[in-house]
Amino acid sequence: MKTNFNLSSIVCAYCLASLLSTSTFAQIDLQCAGRDMHSIYLVDFASFYRMDSVDTNPTIPLLLGTFPTGSSGGGISINSNLDSAAGPVTMYFIAAGEPYYFWNGNGWTNTSHSSSSLGAINIGGTSRYIFNFDDNEQDIYRYDGTGNDALLVSNVVSNGGVIHDVATDREGNFYLFFTNDELIRAYNPSGIPIDSFTTSGFPAGPNCGFTILGDRLYGVTCNGVEGLYEGIRSGSTFNFTLVQTITPGSGYFIDIASCPNAANVIAVFENPDQPHFIIYPNPARDITTIKFDNTSMLEIRDNLGVLIETISVQGMTECRINTSNWNTGVYFINALSTKKISTRSKLVIQ
Repeated sequence: MKTNFNLSSIVCAYCLASLLSTSTFAQIDLQCAGRDMHSIYLVDFASFYRMDSVDTNPTIPLLLGTFPTGSSGGGISINSNLDSAAGPVTMYFIAAGEPYYFWNGNGWTNTSHSSSSLGAINIGGTSRYIFNFDDNEQDIYRYDGTGNDALLVSNVVSNGGVIHDVATDREGNFYLFFTNDELIRAYNPSGIPIDSFTTSGFPAGPNCGFTILGDRLYGVTCNGVEGLYEGIRSGSTFNFTLVQTITPGSGYFIDIASCPNAANVIAVFENPDQPHFIIYPNPARDITTIKFDNTSMLEIRDNLGVLIETISVQGMTECRINTSNWNTGVYFINALSTKKISTRSKLVIQ
């Protein structure tokens, strides 16, 4: 029995090796102006990998290297080096309870900057920021390289939506994939929703990573069937299909990333003067915060449409409103631009 077990282990190890390119132990060699316009990077619980020609004929994952010493599992992003003004595009890594690291070309540099939340390890990067989702508290944090990251948006998940990961585009916007709701929301760098899309064909539940490559979306699953899915847009829906079953050397892939310049802007700005805003917490009790752009004035109306208050916010990006004396019920917030274009959203007071 013992001999058979060992033989099975050897056979399984051989099968696994056949799914991974391990003949050479490459380093993290980012080529965001060339090869990596069609590549994705992946991470399991111990190592980093790269898949090339993903949008045409995906290659077998190539083993690149291992985590910073002592780390186990975490998130990756590819973006400008936020911790060095002269630094090129690089890869960042963060694990629970650990600081942000970046790849310096030969090894990992500890930034000594941490996330403000232990559970924030789902990252996506741009030329100015890394956006980090905490899947315990359902909050988004933003890192700019000058210190620990800071809370950007609170409580972004509702109705059990389950966020899959954070992806970014070449213009600095970020995207959240609500897998249970079959919904993707786009946010500008200030954390304000600007667009949304429906999805089909992607497994529900908490999965492990998604990114944008060109006009397509790519996601990896880790809920029983470890696969790479490709999402192609049709109107306002991204239809996903399984393109390759992939198995890493340690458990399963837990995050993926691509070069930000390889990600086209998939959010649609129908009117550049349209104000956008987000209210949180919502429902609220004593205090609520409104973050906005392209906004000069906020109007607050009750559920009958009666104007309760107007707030001038010219030149501002957010305001906090004391709602402790408001009656419970539904209110409507109108955001008006300088050109009198308005957007409305509902606020519930409990």
